[in-house]
Amino acid sequence: MPRKAIDITGNKYGKLSVISRDLNRESNRAYWFCKCECGNEISTTSQRLRRGTSKSCGCSRNEYIGKANTKHGMTGTRIYKIWCHMNERCKAKTHKQYSDYGGRGIKVCDEWSDFSTFFNWAKNNGYKEELTLDRIDNNGGYFPSNCRWADVFTQQNNQRRTVRISVGDVTKTLSEWSNETGIKKATIYSRLRYGKTGYQLISSVKPRLLQTW
Repeated sequence: MPRKAIDITGNKYGKLSVISRDLNRESNRAYWFCKCECGNEISTTSQRLRRGTSKSCGCSRNEYIGKANTKHGMTGTRIYKIWCHMNERCKAKTHKQYSDYGGRGIKVCDEWSDFSTFFNWAKNNGYKEELTLDRIDNNGGYFPSNCRWADVFTQQNNQRRTVRISVGDVTKTLSEWSNETGIKKATIYSRLRYGKTGYQLISSVKPRLLQTW
């Protein structure tokens, strides 16, 4: 039998109105049946309701996507999924990556709220199936002058959590050192964690090559 919980029946959280306790869920947490403004019903915990992580049945997350012109016939294509994920990360608080995007102020420009506009920009700015959408300034938003289509290597080097290592007077990202020396990134990172510095991190490189860096 679920433990006793504060009765929140009748309370409203975002678009969700609490109907009754969900006694079918075997959990230490209290679950509640809720009705969304759109008409759907869901079962969620009182903790998620109070923290604001459950504000709708999920319809809010797709509200902006539903506004797009679905007559473009590209639903399900890679470029359409990229556009959806871009918007979700910046606008949907329930998205697992929201804290790294919308949560820290990364926004999608108004013109790219329309898929057709985004698609036309992508088509005219080097989009290819093997490339990914990359922000030039990682602290800036998604808008034409701050975005480009880049390969995975370029994008990884542009991430805000990229580890930068100095060897002599030269500073490169971990990925760049790995690519240039042939040493696995995991090996360099492991040496870094164990306190190695400078040339010790890339010790397999021949001395004559080290002198040129």
